Amino acid sequence: MVAILQPVINRLKELFPDIKIEIDRQKQGVVAPCFFINLIRTELIRQFDNRFFLNNTVNINYLRCDEDDLFSLEEIRFKLLIGMEEVKLKNSGVTCENLQTKIVDGDLVMTFDLNVWMEKVKIPDPLMKRLKQEGLIKNE
Repeated sequence: MVAILQPVINRLKELFPDIKIEIDRQKQGVVAPCFFINLIRTELIRQFDNRFFLNNTVNINYLRCDEDDLFSLEEIRFKLLIGMEEVKLKNSGVTCENLQTKIVDGDLVMTFDLNVWMEKVKIPDPLMKRLKQEGLIKNE
């Protein structure tokens, strides 16, 4: 299984160590400022043989506190745009594309595609093993 949200959370913690990160939007008593992370869409696309392309659309909402003015919101916006492009996932190729931000009701909303290249590991089937032929080849 590929954990998609954990690398995003790790990168947000690197960029904004003082801001809390939530993944449960329904949680009561949320204190601003904080980030909410949602995985909106996941699509598995076979590229060739046993190699797959996992396309994930990730949504990050920044719930600002009352002290945040437009300048600090813009600073967070650009830090997110530049920083989230460098999400890392162990043992897999990852790219971030289509990074977008907008301000909705005074809060910052970011959406991007997190693309993961995967290889499906096949468990060997003992019935499909090759027969080993021993003997001489004719005319040698």
